[in-house]
Amino acid sequence: MAKKQKYCPSWIMKIITSLMVYDYIVNDDSFFMQTKKFVDYLKKYSEIKSEELEYIASLKLEFLGSVKNVKDPYLLLNHYMYSLINEIEPGEKGIIKGDPYEGEKKKKYNAETLIKDFQIFVYSCRSSLTLKAPMGWDIRNEEDIGELSQILKKQFSLDDLIESVSKE
Repeated sequence: MAKKQKYCPSWIMKIITSLMVYDYIVNDDSFFMQTKKFVDYLKKYSEIKSEELEYIASLKLEFLGSVKNVKDPYLLLNHYMYSLINEIEPGEKGIIKGDPYEGEKKKKYNAETLIKDFQIFVYSCRSSLTLKAPMGWDIRNEEDIGELSQILKKQFSLDDLIESVSKE
């Protein structure tokens, strides 16, 4: 009997696409390179394509560009990821809580809902209504985020890109 594929939890999509935008702004990493890094990890979930990641990340970037009086948009992304990590606590599992990395039976997100959630957070954060990341916080330095920490710390080189493209 074939194992049923499960969909990626929305919080993982929110983190990954936010990190893509963050790295685009701060490190000048292209979305194309970053999607190649994350697609291998996301293969364990059903129906995630690199185009979807790029599309959601570009919508977030476009939104940040349209928000007035934002000097450091990367800080908003940092606060957003910090808030998600503190809400989900991905390093913790339990009988009641369950495994936050376990796929979902139904896809509970689309690009529009993810962007709306992000927009709401940004406006709330600008009004000081949300939890903000401490100064110097970086998601890559978080110890207790479970399997996501391995993928976030992974460096993706040009050689990796060439290898992944040649497989396709």
